[in-house]
Amino acid sequence: MIGNRHRQRASPFAVQVIGHVAVCVCLLMTCLLDGVCAADLDFPQRHLQATPAPGAKTVEFAFPFTNQGTSPVTITDIQVGCNCVVAQLEQKTFAPEERGVIPVTYTIGSAFGVQQKAIQVISTDQDHPVIVLVVEVKLPEGPTITPKFLHWVQHAPADSKSVEISIPADATWNIVGVYDNKDHFTVALVPGEKESRKMTLLVTPQQTGRPATGVIVLETDGGMVFHVFAQVRPAAQEQAP
Repeated sequence: MIGNRHRQRASPFAVQVIGHVAVCVCLLMTCLLDGVCAADLDFPQRHLQATPAPGAKTVEFAFPFTNQGTSPVTITDIQVGCNCVVAQLEQKTFAPEERGVIPVTYTIGSAFGVQQKAIQVISTDQDHPVIVLVVEVKLPEGPTITPKFLHWVQHAPADSKSVEISIPADATWNIVGVYDNKDHFTVALVPGEKESRKMTLLVTPQQTGRPATGVIVLETDGGMVFHVFAQVRPAAQEQAP
């Protein structure tokens, strides 16, 4: 015969522990459902966009933040993935409720089209040691260049090859110069029909008796630079799979 089991009532201490565990689990589930728990360093905006004025050389951004934690937070490093981006911060440690700003400078150079660059902010925040900021710069679109790669086989005739170039209708820049950076190829830019923003680039190797490479540089009056690549390949390389 199976007897009735004796039921034991949980002690008040056990009930209190269980309650704390339940609260912790609820907080953890809230963080998971929200995606991430709030970081000590609060950035109102982590993704900034800008459209620079024609002729601009750089674009300036500012990422304000506040230490919303209960302890000081030190920014130990700021990492960027491109030498076109500079992000520096003189003050490193921020007390609770203290505010700061991370200034970011993007150098346009010869870039074109939409550019997105990430900045990693590394700090002593144990729960969120890395925060990623993004700057997005909307630059004028570049031309359509077809093809971008030209090649000749060694000892083959040194015939001219053409590259078709089409500039966007709303572009505020023009191609004003063209040259081969190694002088292995002769280049000429032939304008298209009147009022057309199309043109043809003619590229001719100066010789095909030996291998040669060159980068054809297209210069614009807007500061942007575009490239076409040319090569005289050894015959053996041409036959390789």
